[in-house]
Amino acid sequence: MTEEAEKKDDFEFIDELGLDDFQEYEDLFKVVGEYKQGKVTRDALKEKLFELRFRKLSDEDLDRIVGETEFTKDGLVSIFNCIIFLKKIIDAGTKEKLQRIKKREGMGLFRVLDKANYKRKARPYSDKEKNKYAKIINKLLKDDPDCKNKIPIDPKGDDLYEKLRDGVILSKLVNLCEPNTVNEDDIKKNDDMNVYDKYANLEKAIKGAKDIGVKAETTPDDVLDKDKARDNDLLGEILARLNAKKKDIKENPETPKIAEGGETPEQISELPVDDFLKKWFNHNLKEANHPDELKNFEDDLKDSEKFTVLLNHLDPNQCDKSALDETDPVERAKKVLENAKKLGVETEVTPEDIADGNEAINRLLTRDIHFFGQ
Repeated sequence: MTEEAEKKDDFEFIDELGLDDFQEYEDLFKVVGEYKQGKVTRDALKEKLFELRFRKLSDEDLDRIVGETEFTKDGLVSIFNCIIFLKKIIDAGTKEKLQRIKKREGMGLFRVLDKANYKRKARPYSDKEKNKYAKIINKLLKDDPDCKNKIPIDPKGDDLYEKLRDGVILSKLVNLCEPNTVNEDDIKKNDDMNVYDKYANLEKAIKGAKDIGVKAETTPDDVLDKDKARDNDLLGEILARLNAKKKDIKENPETPKIAEGGETPEQISELPVDDFLKKWFNHNLKEANHPDELKNFEDDLKDSEKFTVLLNHLDPNQCDKSALDETDPVERAKKVLENAKKLGVETEVTPEDIADGNEAINRLLTRDIHFFGQ
């Protein structure tokens, strides 16, 4: 293969990786250079690699790859040697990085020593969801002494995703849903914890989320790497479970009424939160003689009709159906939120959120109506 062909192959490899903002990899190669010069320990280098998702690499392979990488006297490395370094690390047993990183969110730059810039397709996520989740978490954890250096979360920017990375907030939220699901004594809470402690916390928090019925496929790697879309998936389900707790569902005298096919209250309480909320919603629509069922939290709710019928059925004295006289979806949604407030629902949801058919936010509103409208 000619040198030109090899370079072409290297650049195709860059596109295949689809790496976000290569600035972080410049930091990696600085540490690699310092390690090669004996200025930092192998553990420091391995921790940096771990942060960047290179999490399955033997000491022998690491030393071999570093030894084969050419650095200048000041510890810098060319873009092509960077690419070769990454290839060798992946080939040495971290190939899952190649597969997972393709799916990472964000449009960023691939850059080493200011020599090249590359783009990749963004994976969409919702800023609205992020803003709502940050505000909700601020309210929930504002008095928690373990979160005093994390709360408040700034709804703008990436503050939410950064503060999720050590697993403390996620563990707290899971335990608010179902107390003692995550053993608090096993969670590290110091502000200067290393990446391994963060990862261990995330493993415990996400296992706890699964234990309370969360079905999101978010992994500890996703949260540590600030995968915004998957972080939103996880938070949306945890917060939806907050006012649809298994114990409360099981012991609620209304629960047997929504059973179909002979389910027990225990079985209903074990349903994924989306399925439970739909079942509860549809039970009330049926009792109100509404002809349609709720099939999803997106298009089925954006016209506010089902929300209006639900609220009126829960409390016909306080919640009228005048929203149905409105033709503008936002005006309809305003009346829905006015009625919800009469039931005691305090929410960060806006009329525009409902009219946009935002699934996660409409799920949160349904959760709050279920809790306050009992």
